[in-house]
Amino acid sequence: MEQKITIKIAGRDHVLRQSPEIEGYIRAAASEVNGRIAKYQTLYPGKDLTSILSFVALNECIDRLAKERQVRDMQKEAEKLQADTESYLEDIGRKQPSVPLAENNMYQRTERSQIKDDRPA
Repeated sequence: MEQKITIKIAGRDHVLRQSPEIEGYIRAAASEVNGRIAKYQTLYPGKDLTSILSFVALNECIDRLAKERQVRDMQKEAEKLQADTESYLEDIGRKQPSVPLAENNMYQRTERSQIKDDRPA
């Protein structure tokens, strides 16, 4: 179910219809945008709001593209690690002799020596 929410960006109110599940994200995004606007207004005093908003949009796009590239690189690395791990496990499986448990000295049963009970009866 959608609801009306009002956010303020660059001093202007904007009414949106959104689901309650994402309202927090919208408010956080608006706060982030306002923070960046304030930063650019400090860095570039005298620039008009349109220019400031252009800088904010451009930098937001650059950040998103950089993060997308990071994700792609991490996915490639994860795929390579997965392939390396599978190859390593296959190599281990080929190198291990297949010895039945009964023939393997490590798993053979040993006879137990009888323990004497020295307690008086």
